[in-house]
Amino acid sequence: MDICPSILNFELLSNYASILNTPPVFAVYLFGKVLEWVNSHGGLEAMEEQSKRKSELLYTTIDGSSGFYQNSVPVRNRSKTNVPIRIKNGDEGLEEEFLREAEEKGMYQLKGHSLVGGIRVSLYNAVSYEDLLILIDFMKEFLKNHS
Repeated sequence: MDICPSILNFELLSNYASILNTPPVFAVYLFGKVLEWVNSHGGLEAMEEQSKRKSELLYTTIDGSSGFYQNSVPVRNRSKTNVPIRIKNGDEGLEEEFLREAEEKGMYQLKGHSLVGGIRVSLYNAVSYEDLLILIDFMKEFLKNHS
């Protein structure tokens, strides 16, 4: 095949009795470990259900905050994995306080993208529902103390 990448051209590999490129061994190993973890936690269907459950809880908390927390993404386009949040129309002082207090409670990496600002909650598969409940409780406490 003329358009086949050399790394996938088995005839070429056979002719040289070798591989032409070193595969990303660690990445392949790590991917295997992730797949084992996913399978041990119920497989893809369970991951999908947990993802939906976690994102629905977070969006319900945001939408039920009477505008204190805001997510400007239209409902039909909302991500189940990364959720951007602004506080009181982008009040940077309050957002910095939120991030500082969250870190004091052991919640890290919540700062939004450097070009966008705000807060970004990542609901990756390894983030448990219980982890999210801790964040939700903190969000409710922060809202109560600053509204």
